[in-house]
Amino acid sequence: MLFSTKYHKWYSALIERAKSENRSKNNDYLEDHHIIPKSLGGNNSKNNRVLLTLREHFVAHLLLTKMYSGKERSKMIWALHRLTYSDKNYSSHQYEITRKLHIKNVSNPKSEETKNKMRKPKSDKHKLNISLGAKEGWKNRSKEESVKKLKDGYSKMVEEKGHPRAGKKLSIETKNKISSSLLGNKASLETKHKLSILNSGKNNSMYGKKHSEETRAKMKAVWERRKLNKIKQEG
Repeated sequence: MLFSTKYHKWYSALIERAKSENRSKNNDYLEDHHIIPKSLGGNNSKNNRVLLTLREHFVAHLLLTKMYSGKERSKMIWALHRLTYSDKNYSSHQYEITRKLHIKNVSNPKSEETKNKMRKPKSDKHKLNISLGAKEGWKNRSKEESVKKLKDGYSKMVEEKGHPRAGKKLSIETKNKISSSLLGNKASLETKHKLSILNSGKNNSMYGKKHSEETRAKMKAVWERRKLNKIKQEG
């Protein structure tokens, strides 16, 4: 439900001012914004789009969360939350506002209607489409590319969100402490048996494959280093 409040007036004024400036897409610090959000029935026509600065874009989405209620407001909070996870830089204050709204939104008890939709079993066709989509995604890139994409994505998130270890590396001393603390840890016979069953035959990721000579050499070096560490620990 849309409320006709001061927030609606502020939103309209922001949009009209941006439209009047005839902005260009060539500017890297402008973002495309749907005046009526697509999740609320908006389309991709020129009349429903406007270029906003990063600050204006954030303010516009924040105003949208205050202009609507019920399910529509929930959608606008999610859109604001996703905006701060884009490849643009937003201030810590903006991030804090967004996170608080998002946490409150997802912690609200769900209606029975929503719960029933979530419980609804997927059709065989739906399951097949999900399976084919996932397989196609992995098929189009190698294992190395997939691992690199995951690592790059995590590194980017750490840098953008101000992780305490961003840009830092573990010292040799710290690495050795971690390594020493893990030495001697043994799995129970029951756990070993379960792992053996899970990783046997076709369940094993290396089933029907062979390691390259380069990989074998690396594995050998790791095992030799572990043996030396164990000897030092016992000595």
